[in-house]
Amino acid sequence: MEIVCIPQGQTPAAGSRLFLDFLAHFDRVQDFYGRPPTVDGVEESARSLSYPPKRRRELVRALTAQNQSADASVARSLEKLAQDDAVAVVSGQQTGFLGGPAYSVYKALTAVRWARELEARGVPAVPVFWMATEDHDLEEVSSAWIQDRQGDPVRLEAQVAGAAGGPAGPTPLEAASLEALEEGLFGEDWATEAVELARAAYGRPSTFGEAFKALFQKIFEGRGLILLDPLDPALRSIVAPAFRTALERCDEIHRALVERGAELEAAGYSQQVKIPEHGTLLFTIRHGRRRPLVRDGEHFVLDGERLTLDETLAILDQAPETFSPNALLRPSIQDVMLPTAAYVGGPAEIAYMAQAEVVFERVAGRMPAILPRASFTLIDARSARLLSKYRLRVQDCWTHYAALEERIARSLTPADQEAQFASSRDEIEQALARLEGSLLEFDPTLAEALDHSRRKIRYQLDKLQAKTAREAMRRSDRAAANARELQNWIYPHKSPQERVLSIFPLWARFGPGLLDALDEAIHPECSDHQAILL
Repeated sequence: MEIVCIPQGQTPAAGSRLFLDFLAHFDRVQDFYGRPPTVDGVEESARSLSYPPKRRRELVRALTAQNQSADASVARSLEKLAQDDAVAVVSGQQTGFLGGPAYSVYKALTAVRWARELEARGVPAVPVFWMATEDHDLEEVSSAWIQDRQGDPVRLEAQVAGAAGGPAGPTPLEAASLEALEEGLFGEDWATEAVELARAAYGRPSTFGEAFKALFQKIFEGRGLILLDPLDPALRSIVAPAFRTALERCDEIHRALVERGAELEAAGYSQQVKIPEHGTLLFTIRHGRRRPLVRDGEHFVLDGERLTLDETLAILDQAPETFSPNALLRPSIQDVMLPTAAYVGGPAEIAYMAQAEVVFERVAGRMPAILPRASFTLIDARSARLLSKYRLRVQDCWTHYAALEERIARSLTPADQEAQFASSRDEIEQALARLEGSLLEFDPTLAEALDHSRRKIRYQLDKLQAKTAREAMRRSDRAAANARELQNWIYPHKSPQERVLSIFPLWARFGPGLLDALDEAIHPECSDHQAILL
């Protein structure tokens, strides 16, 4: 396994300036996050954590019921979580079709790796993956991307049996035929195993949440990853007091968020989540739909009905499962529910945690350490040969197709021809420099005309060189196909591999040993993007 580390700021999905400063200049953002994303910072978070014993018993009971079909390593994690001093390293993602983009797996694997790091320091720790079953963006979770036999990206659509508008996790799914997946993966070394993996999770009628859970349980066998569905009524009762706090302190929290937004902007950063004037941090789930709970003066609007705070709290007490947190409240609800030492997130999540910090303070009482997820581009032997043949780096493929094609074309131009262009350019520049001295001595007003002519000469020479390169490309149709092949694998749809392709094309190409290799590549406190030759 060969690894090339690429700083996050040099990737096409570099994220906000806030995220980049979080990684490279934590001192600039410390007031928004508290603990640094280091092993010491996570250990400090873990050892300072206080979690009520009664809540722990209720939590372990609910998670044991949710993970009954998991392997023995998860049972051991649950036993460990029952210990008074045990903590959780948490990550999470929407329950997307076929597991969603590959980075969903990378997030969970990062949590597994960090939990092991805490264990090495004598802190009992377990990895937990929060399945975001509450999310109602059905369109986003109902498709997945693979590649066809020609290597082009192909979108696979889930057959949804339920209506849009409600939480996606419980939405029914019809059994997936998976013929398109099988066709797309045909010829890969581990295609049969990948299709069987998908069939075991999605080959029968299910829901988005159940199928995602079955897939992750199989992928993470032996790694002790606890899966958590927050819609479980048993867990909802645990966090009902936190919902109550969010309602009772709604005005205070809103003011704090507005102030935090101003602080971020004053420091030169952008707010990641806009704070609506009449919004709250809560949704309601009623009649199969998830809708924002809106403030109207001293009242709350619920299904068109204006309710007082007491009336809204009474509904919450009777049916906490009908309330759901938004993006800024969810981390606090998560950390009331779990003994969270650290949360593993992506660039956007980490950026909005700077706003969520004021919510943590008022709802959860503390903010855990925040950690970046591992980030990968996986390179197989064939892609590596193409990169070497055309003298390319992974970064060179993070561009539009025409630019990559032209770069490859230049590499196909005979070396002596490139040298001739370079030599001719030098000779022309020297001749123009000599002419410039003579002209300026004769008539200084001719300098502007000379500059104009120089630009035209350079333009024509560059144009001729580009034409030569394109001709070289035309002489090698295979090279054009190689350019498309490289970009479709490394930068499909002009996005990083991990943000588009599901885990299945990667599993089919690299096999079940993929997670072991990626686990080995994750190093705490290293936040670089890693291009890995497997």
